[in-house]
Amino acid sequence: MRDNQRDGHEELERAAHGNGFAVGARTAARRRVTQQVQLEAALMRYSAALARDRAAEARDRDADERDRIAAGHDAALETLGRTDPALATRLADAFTDLRRAAAEQRSAAAADRDLAAHDRRRAAADSEVLAHLVALSETDSLTGARMRGPGLADLELEIERARRSDGCLTAAYVDVVGLKRVNDTRGHAAGDALLIRVAGVMRQRLRAYDLIVRVGGDEFACALSGATVEEAGRRFRAIESTLDKLGDGISFGLAELRPRDTADTLLERADAQLTASRSR
Repeated sequence: MRDNQRDGHEELERAAHGNGFAVGARTAARRRVTQQVQLEAALMRYSAALARDRAAEARDRDADERDRIAAGHDAALETLGRTDPALATRLADAFTDLRRAAAEQRSAAAADRDLAAHDRRRAAADSEVLAHLVALSETDSLTGARMRGPGLADLELEIERARRSDGCLTAAYVDVVGLKRVNDTRGHAAGDALLIRVAGVMRQRLRAYDLIVRVGGDEFACALSGATVEEAGRRFRAIESTLDKLGDGISFGLAELRPRDTADTLLERADAQLTASRSR
């Protein structure tokens, strides 16, 4: 891989924000803190929901026991009413209070379940927000491609998935032609626009599930699962043609998955093919 890949994320932050890498680092740190807070909130709400459910079950059991006791003495009260009406009345009042308490327990149990349902809805909302934040933190804010670290991890998963099926996967290493020249002569805003166009055309010409990763300032890596190197070549030549009409360009190298490949070795071969194609 070329040395400038290591600086890709730093270049991205400078190009996208114009305030240096420190801005990107602070933004990433804030995102991590927000994600942690959101995760803790979701876990606390799920825990609260479970506790309320357990409280509701306990209240229902208590109410059942109170009703059972009161019902078990109904026949005895009827008999006692014929021999000691005053005592029977006092006991009847006591059992009425018992049934009232049972009804109150059931009402409280229902309230607990409503609150538990509310906690679960809030926890689900927190989880959705967290998933969105994670997606943002792993996405290049300029081009919408995956960032290098998460993207290479995704490529490893694509490789494992390919090995479990037909073993067919082709990686592409893509270089945006003339980005430094555009940045130097027309400014970083023009360079940003070039990167956005290239990424947009790749998304249009590749399949929705094909992986696109920004691995450097002017470099992308793509993974086309189930595609041979010939099929991938046709797609990237179509991308080249579309960009050429816009006055832009890319160069690319392709490598087909081999049995012992990792994400790194696969991309190294694609990068080597890119370098070789330029020398021809």
